[in-house]
Amino acid sequence: MLPLAAMGVAMTFDPGPKLATPLTTRAQIDALRTSPMDEAVPYVAEAVRLLRRELDGKLPVIGFCGAPFTLAAYLVEGEGKTGFGAVKSLMFREPQTLARLLAILADAMADYLDLQLRAGAQAVQIFDSWAGILSPADYREWALPPVKRIVDRLGRRDAPVIYFAPAAGHVLADQLEIGADVLGVCWRTPLDRARGDRSESASRCRAISIRTSSSDRPKWCGRARSTCSTAPASVRATS
Repeated sequence: MLPLAAMGVAMTFDPGPKLATPLTTRAQIDALRTSPMDEAVPYVAEAVRLLRRELDGKLPVIGFCGAPFTLAAYLVEGEGKTGFGAVKSLMFREPQTLARLLAILADAMADYLDLQLRAGAQAVQIFDSWAGILSPADYREWALPPVKRIVDRLGRRDAPVIYFAPAAGHVLADQLEIGADVLGVCWRTPLDRARGDRSESASRCRAISIRTSSSDRPKWCGRARSTCSTAPASVRATS
């Protein structure tokens, strides 16, 4: 959420984000500041450089951003809310307004991840926490394109790009079109189904990452090895 504050969005956390004024009009969206992230949040780059220095290769530094649709859901709703009805309403009532917001957010998040990579992040992850509220058709129209725009803008680098959308197993096959190096799979998606959802596009995805709690990790690692033991080299499981 740090980039949003730098873009002029006033918010508090209680415990989740709450906006003083939700963004519901084209004028509000056009008024968002789009300064370069190295000017807007230079302290993020400094934090990444500090972590790289202090960790000294012991652990990787992973950069982070929220995905455009998830950020838009908060911005339009004003807070976290089951179903996020406000952003869905905007989707059908003023699709061009939502498209404008998603484009602004995609470019801002690409710049934000680029800032972290240039500062030394060894991988970056795009979290799409609320993509799972969309139908497959709406996901393909609204959530997928702006994330792909981020990945395309970052270009192919040594640092992998991870995409994770919890509770979105119904669009896992579509996620392969994003171009990310790694896809996260949450506990709701059986591993054999995740493997079965692969297509020819999977050759562009280096791994499927399984999100588990630490207490369940040994059990899930065993299942992952069993499920993926016959997978091609282009797809492997990581704990």
